[in-house]
Amino acid sequence: MSVRDGLDFDQFKLQEVNLFVGISGSGKSKLLDSIFDAARFAIGSEGKTLPFLPLLGSWIIEVEIVSKHYKWECERDINEEGRNIIKKERIEVTDENTNKIVLVDRTNDVFNFHSKILPKLDVSRSCIELLQDEAEINPIFLGFTNVLRRNFSRDEISKASAYVGVDKSYDDLFTKKTTLPKAMYSLFNLPLSIRLYYISQHLKKEFKAIVDSFKQLFPTIEDCAIVDANKEKLTVTPGLHTPAFMVTEKGISKKIELKNLSSGMVKVLLILTDILTMPDGFIYELDEYENSLGINVINFLPSLLLEHQKSKQFLISTHHPYLINKMPVSHWYVLSRDGYKVKIKYGDELVKKYGKSSQESFIKLINDPFYSPENK
Repeated sequence: MSVRDGLDFDQFKLQEVNLFVGISGSGKSKLLDSIFDAARFAIGSEGKTLPFLPLLGSWIIEVEIVSKHYKWECERDINEEGRNIIKKERIEVTDENTNKIVLVDRTNDVFNFHSKILPKLDVSRSCIELLQDEAEINPIFLGFTNVLRRNFSRDEISKASAYVGVDKSYDDLFTKKTTLPKAMYSLFNLPLSIRLYYISQHLKKEFKAIVDSFKQLFPTIEDCAIVDANKEKLTVTPGLHTPAFMVTEKGISKKIELKNLSSGMVKVLLILTDILTMPDGFIYELDEYENSLGINVINFLPSLLLEHQKSKQFLISTHHPYLINKMPVSHWYVLSRDGYKVKIKYGDELVKKYGKSSQESFIKLINDPFYSPENK
């Protein structure tokens, strides 16, 4: 994958839980950004959330979906008029019998789908978006809709603590029980209180798991509840039923709003809500979650990821030694940047080189010239 800012990433293969480690500036966040941006571009949602910077460059992404192997190649650039265009694009599928079929072969001038030339289509939009209703393309389109990103470098905490009133359009999402997991994830970017309200109504088991885990991580919390913000006289839009998630601490009778909890507590609650309600088959990106978290809760994530790895995929970046030490070395991906080139070394290779102990391996890693160029 070669992307904006001139970074050129090594080819690598992901597993269920993937921990990207490296010194600051090694390309961890850029890599997660690029994967997420490619997914947004694929399904046509690029630019719908801020901040927006188009993904330019070239990439090859291979995915397994329902016993089929898809290979998507794309090269994207800016033309003389300053418009983002696709210069080349190709999708190849390999079925369970190892038969290879070229579904799309596209240039700026010719769009070939299933060996048939199509009329000229919008050169700024991916073939996956344009052909999403075709039976052969729809699985990969749906696959890319399942990529989620949580980035705490922006205003995630303040957005998570805000209030939103109940709206009929949200209620309509939950009319069919078979769509519950997907329906819940259509609320992914809404504040926590409204999400937890619907989870408490429709996914009671998951709501209890979120609350129990939260209380276990923060023993001072005695109770958690969804209340009516108007009755609690909170600052919200009058006239709308506005749920509010509030907590009660031991020895203190007054309920506490989310916005008055520490940023670390809100962050943990947000991650728990994301992961414990995430449908099977989804991909979850999390960039340097450990910022503002105390040592008492920073280690909750590795066990949570490993518990859910059979049905979901996780891409996590960090440079925090405590988190790295808590994750099995086999899940590490070590990034090392030299100019525009980002090399990626697998954890399995490090197990052979350093041993199986995470702590011992981390000590050896930080002294390795691959990790720290100043050690060369």
